[in-house]
Amino acid sequence: MSVHIFVVEDEKPIQTLLRYNLEKEGFKVSSSENGEEALSLIKEKKPDLILLDWMLPDLSGIKICQHLKHDKKVKGIPIIMLTAKGEEEDKVKGLESGAEDYLTKPFSFPELLARIKAMLRRVKPNVVNEEIIYLDLKVDRESMKVYRQNKEVSLGPKEFKLLDFLITQPKRVYSREQLLEQVWGEDINVESRTVDVHITRLSTEDFTTNETLSRHIDHMAEAASRIQPDTKPNVISYSCTSGSIVIGEKRIYDEIKKGAPWAEPMCLISGVVDALRELKIKKLVVGTPYLDEINSAESEFLINKGFEVLKKIYRSKYNYKKVAVLDWDCHFGNGSYDILKSNKNIFFSSLHQYPYYPGGGTENQKGDYNNVLNVPLPAGTNSEEYLNAYEHVLKKLKEFKPQFVLFSAGFDAHENDPLAQFRLKSKDFYDITKRTLEVANESSNSKVVSVLEGGYDLNALKESSEMHLKALLEN
Repeated sequence: MSVHIFVVEDEKPIQTLLRYNLEKEGFKVSSSENGEEALSLIKEKKPDLILLDWMLPDLSGIKICQHLKHDKKVKGIPIIMLTAKGEEEDKVKGLESGAEDYLTKPFSFPELLARIKAMLRRVKPNVVNEEIIYLDLKVDRESMKVYRQNKEVSLGPKEFKLLDFLITQPKRVYSREQLLEQVWGEDINVESRTVDVHITRLSTEDFTTNETLSRHIDHMAEAASRIQPDTKPNVISYSCTSGSIVIGEKRIYDEIKKGAPWAEPMCLISGVVDALRELKIKKLVVGTPYLDEINSAESEFLINKGFEVLKKIYRSKYNYKKVAVLDWDCHFGNGSYDILKSNKNIFFSSLHQYPYYPGGGTENQKGDYNNVLNVPLPAGTNSEEYLNAYEHVLKKLKEFKPQFVLFSAGFDAHENDPLAQFRLKSKDFYDITKRTLEVANESSNSKVVSVLEGGYDLNALKESSEMHLKALLEN
């Protein structure tokens, strides 16, 4: 049974962050931004646990807590109060109002998660077992790993959540709509056939197939059509390397032309090299539809077959023998790490929030040739701390002397980003880019390509991208 958590929080970024992290952990999440609505929805949905903010625009968290604890139908639901009020008397008042636990903002998600699990173990021990055994399957909820006959089964996040739900409800039949609600959540707009894709992947060992990739190609025309027509880029570069290799570029190009007939289609393999060669290109767009089934399949394919993009770069007529990939995204670049760690001609660096999704990215993960530098930083890292840490990357970059630099330029480290918890300002990305180029110029003579990654606050993304581009153009 999937644990249902109700979040009462009027600050949208915090609410979004909580929902994102809780759903990653396999919880079903509902939410509200005001007290009156929250009371009504809680009585209707009867969640397993409530995260309750104190300071709301209408009813206070204290009032909500008191009201719920006097209602026989919902009084047993545990409440964890989240608030900026950190004085001892405030904590006493919150606990006396009926809350089972009290956590002061700012808080770390790992601590909150630990408190949630501890609470559920006391009140609902049957739904928080960290390990589930069913026939020859073992599901480890803590590590989100699945084993069959003691052999690990590779599953994506959605497949894990789907299996976790089904295995705790054996011998029951669910509709697609019911599974969508339980696994994808009530606020996610996905088609019912999405369930079919993930069910299929649960029943096969090898989901990296032409069929899977073909489904992805079918989305290309739609994705291309969503690019703002007024920009009309010269080039649309498709970044699914495995699709290009397995399916073939011509089919991809045909689909892109359907959605964006004004553009010249390329895959990232040829797109990066050709963009460097053809300096007349004024606009370059790199885009890919984000589908769980494709990202997992693509990762598996690339790990097995090699990272053809970078092979093409340093084996091209430019004869780049040393390539540096610098990842700023707040999430650890786990896919890039798996692909690049065994290539002595590539230096990879990931500077990221830790602990954080997708996990990993410790300092001990150095690659097979000491060609990887991971810089894990805690939530709350500010500009000064981040830039000081980035000096380690620059030092390693200078020692490596790359001929070509590829930026995985994510901007979710911005202080206004709703998902990550770094506290950088827009100007910091100018400084990061400028410092990197100064080092890169010594060896690569400004042969640089930048690809956009994360960034989930549109204003922050706009400002940060502008700062990044300003530094690139000044170079």
